[in-house]
This record gives sequence, C-alpha cells and structure tokens, in this order.
Amino acid sequence: TGIELDPTAAAMAEKALDKVLIGDVEAMHLPFPEDYFDCICCADVLEHLKDPWKTLEKIKKHLVPEGMLIISLPNIAFYEIVFGMIQGYWTYTDHGILDQTHLRFFTPIEAQRMLEGCGFEIVTVEPLCCVNETILPRDDAGYVSVWGMRLGPLDDRQYLTLRTFQTLLIARRPPTNLLNAAKASLEAGDFMRAYRLTLLAKRD
Repeated sequence: TGIELDPTAAAMAEKALDKVLIGDVEAMHLPFPEDYFDCICCADVLEHLKDPWKTLEKIKKHLVPEGMLIISLPNIAFYEIVFGMIQGYWTYTDHGILDQTHLRFFTPIEAQRMLEGCGFEIVTVEPLCCVNETILPRDDAGYVSVWGMRLGPLDDRQYLTLRTFQTLLIARRPPTNLLNAAKASLEAGDFMRAYRLTLLAKRD
C-alpha cells in the first residue's frame, strides 16, 4: 500500500503496489484499522511535511506492536551545507538537501530525537549515503579543512555526521507492555534495548 500526493507518480506506483491512495498524508484520513501494518516506510517524506511529528503519531497506531518504521532523511549537518552556511549561504535548489520543497531539516541526532519523542523505539541510525574520508579528510589533530576554513577538533561521531548526506533510521512501535519487554531483553542480554524500553516506559 502506498500514499502519493502527485497523481502521475501515483499512477506509476499502482503498477507495482496493490493499493495506492492519492492525497496529502497530513490531511487525509487513513482508512486502515489499528495494528494493521508490519512495516511502514517513509523514504524522503518527513522533510516535506509541515508537521512530521504529528504524522508519525498518526501512522504509529496503524503499526502492529513491534512493527517496524523505516525512514530516510537528508542531513542538514552535511559538510557542504555547514561550510556554505559559515560563508553566509543557504541557497535552495531543485534537488538535494536544500530542495526547495523541503520544509523541515534534521541532523541524525535530531531525527532520532523526533522518533523517540513520538514514542518509537530506535533500532538503528546509520549513514545511508556518506562521503568517503579521502574526499573530506580529517587531520591528525581532528580538524577538517574546506574552502579555506578549518573546523574542529571533531570526534568520530561529529566527523561521520559531517560526511553524511542522508540518514537511515529504523525504529519499531514498542511492545504493549514495555516493562515486561525490557525485563525479557535484560534476561536475553540485550542491555541496550532494555535501557531504551525502560526510558520509553518512564516517558509514558
């Protein structure tokens, strides 16, 4: 099942999908029961929405407990954007990170915080498209130099963020009983998941 705003793109999607709804996902009623989908994918979607937080809350109830959410987002902390901004540029384009249709901007950390704030359990956050270290080298002191400017020192996470063009995030709708699931994860030796589930239980 797909949701597509553009009728032309929807017609193309209908050739591959069982069902395609045409409309604005933020405004439309989703004609699905709760606990319906095993997986929902928002590939390069959330940055185009006025309120991606509200939309995530909206679609979460249609996921089965422990159902998966897969999203990809451009990274506004990509080095070309950062160094351009230092020089005073924030120029919208027809495509890319500063696509003129983008309404919201996220770093990998802020994208993760958005999902956690909407009650999702993070499974993984990874660079989906990343510049090679040889293209953007970091010197022995931890600094990156571009266009006559030097930034740093950067730790490994900061350096990876600077090289990341797009981020892949995989999350799940938490199980119904968070504390029982946290206990089971702890007993299974998955301490990180036990910790994340405990934090979600505390938030609820």
